[in-house]
Amino acid sequence: MQASVSMGLPGPGRLTDDFVPVRNAVTALGGYFGSRLMTSIREEKGLTYGIGAYLLGYTEGSIITIGAQADNDYIDRVIEETANELRRLGTEPMKDDELHRLRQNLLSSLVDILDSPFSIADFYKSILPFGIDPYKYFAERATLAETLTADTILESSRKYFDPELLRISVVG
Repeated sequence: MQASVSMGLPGPGRLTDDFVPVRNAVTALGGYFGSRLMTSIREEKGLTYGIGAYLLGYTEGSIITIGAQADNDYIDRVIEETANELRRLGTEPMKDDELHRLRQNLLSSLVDILDSPFSIADFYKSILPFGIDPYKYFAERATLAETLTADTILESSRKYFDPELLRISVVG
């Protein structure tokens, strides 16, 4: 039997200075194949079929969401290991190679936005309600990715990745 687990944490509003750094930290946590959750929980420990994290941004706040599917016998351990990774990102600086992979992912994800007319339309729908200038968006994101430091990830993770605040739902 398989189960699905969804975990959530509160995050900063889309228009705050913390939003983009937290988005970068969420990407480090579980936003791409080389992320902490994917590497530790799926690849090294073999506890899940798939795991990832993303940030849903709104004006008033955001939701850091982590989702995974696993054998029912592993769900408790997936939750425990996810909490461990949340703590680690706020206490242990990323190594240079991991930071380099994250930067590369953040830069390459900008290209995905321009992949098709549908992705471009989705991009505009996601930024225009917030008054974000689409002409400055790419340059600012590229600069932030290129200048991203391990300390920035540590600071955002310490501030927003508190496992005690996790809200957890398991189905299956």
